[in-house]
Amino acid sequence: MDDITATASESTALSWADMSESGGSFSSIEPATMMICNIPCRFGEADVVAAIHSVGFAGTYDFVFLPSRSGKHNANIGYAFVDFKSAWNAERFADAFENFQFPGTKSSKTCTVKHAHQQGYNAAASRGSKRA
Repeated sequence: MDDITATASESTALSWADMSESGGSFSSIEPATMMICNIPCRFGEADVVAAIHSVGFAGTYDFVFLPSRSGKHNANIGYAFVDFKSAWNAERFADAFENFQFPGTKSSKTCTVKHAHQQGYNAAASRGSKRA
């Protein structure tokens, strides 16, 4: 068996072992992808990244994805996804960012943070571009 096949087999075996230890389901894996809601529509991805950094979470995530309205520049649809490197950081971020209000806006919106329905980079990859 070559190294690639051996590595893939070992990885698959570990995944199946982890699944059987968790009751036969991958759903017990702690979520690390969070959804930030109530982002003012004129804010861009760089603004969201700056806000994440402002509450102390620079370097703790893999990607940020801010869906935008088709054909409109700088017009997001009010939410973003952030995939953290650990579930622990994701939970800490949710606590720190809850009720966050973006500075420099007349909007009275405050953010809420919840677990994304779909977890991870691959789930968001079908939605468009991301930034780490």
